[in-house]
Amino acid sequence: MYQFVFNSESVKTEIAKVTPKLGEYMHLFVTGSDKNWRETAAKMNMELHVLGLNKIRAELVEQI
Repeated sequence: MYQFVFNSESVKTEIAKVTPKLGEYMHLFVTGSDKNWRETAAKMNMELHVLGLNKIRAELVEQI
C-alpha cells in the first residue's frame, strides 16, 4: 500500500508564515466561541491567501 508523504521543501517559507496565523484562529473554531465564525473564517482565509496558502495548495495538488 502506498503512503503519501508531502515534500514541503518548495513551500517551507509559506508554511512558516501560514502556521502561526492558523494558530491565532484555531482556538476560536475548536471551542466554538466565535458567534460570527463565518466572517472570521472569511477573514482568516484572506489573510492566509496573502501569506501563501494558494502556493501550498498548488504544490500539494501537484504532488498528489
